[in-house]
Amino acid sequence: MEKILYPFYKKFWWEWQRDLTLQRGWAMDDAYVYTEKDLRRSPFYEHIWRDSCHPYQYLLYQYRRLRYYKVERVCQGFFVPQHLRDEVSKRTWAQTLSAMTEWDRFMYRNYGSEITPTTYDSRGKINPLELFNQYGLFRNEAWERYFFNEEEYDFIEPEDFERYVIKPNGCDLDTMEGRQVYENTINTLIQDFPGLVVPEGETFDFDNFYMRWALLHQRDTSRFDPAKLESSYEEIKHVIGRNLDESKMLLVTEGEEPAVGNNTVGAEMPTR
Repeated sequence: MEKILYPFYKKFWWEWQRDLTLQRGWAMDDAYVYTEKDLRRSPFYEHIWRDSCHPYQYLLYQYRRLRYYKVERVCQGFFVPQHLRDEVSKRTWAQTLSAMTEWDRFMYRNYGSEITPTTYDSRGKINPLELFNQYGLFRNEAWERYFFNEEEYDFIEPEDFERYVIKPNGCDLDTMEGRQVYENTINTLIQDFPGLVVPEGETFDFDNFYMRWALLHQRDTSRFDPAKLESSYEEIKHVIGRNLDESKMLLVTEGEEPAVGNNTVGAEMPTR
């Protein structure tokens, strides 16, 4: 389906949608991470922002709406000033996607997992699927967790990690041929979807990417400049440490696991 949908993604999902957001002085965050309904009319969202976020964050996102209020309400069809368009055009979809993931994860862990199911999404009809819609019985965590607010453990299968992370898009980055295919793919995305991967008009820094990729996945780093290598290592040291910890969690042991420590339950009786 990718060959069929690619032109629609390019024209409507990206070009047309991005043009509308730039006219209003939006970044993609303003359409995908937070909506007008959330920021202007939701007491629940206001409670979340006041309860868990920086005191200024809620106010600053409201002030962001002021920049395009006249475009939407007073004189429709006009653009916001060019300096605002230039500012938001530098925000890439990759950064927005990261913000979406972080916000959704925060919402789920701190609020969504503790909220009782709603009862009025469907009104006036007896719908057999309503039980599943309301209580989330189609979700995996509904069957794996004992409590609603229990942590959801979503482990990555080793073969998926190899397929999408070690070899992105099926490209073997340990070989020159694989890197060439990968670079062609990224450059095509940059050409067809300006602002998706890097800010519009800029090029992707493949050398820095390969350096970080080699550090994160314990590959040979001898061909890189030592000064740049040290700088990259300092920037992503916490990510490397996290990946090492997660790699230990993903280990699959063969056979029975050895006992750890001593268990004296039932063997030692109180003196009295």
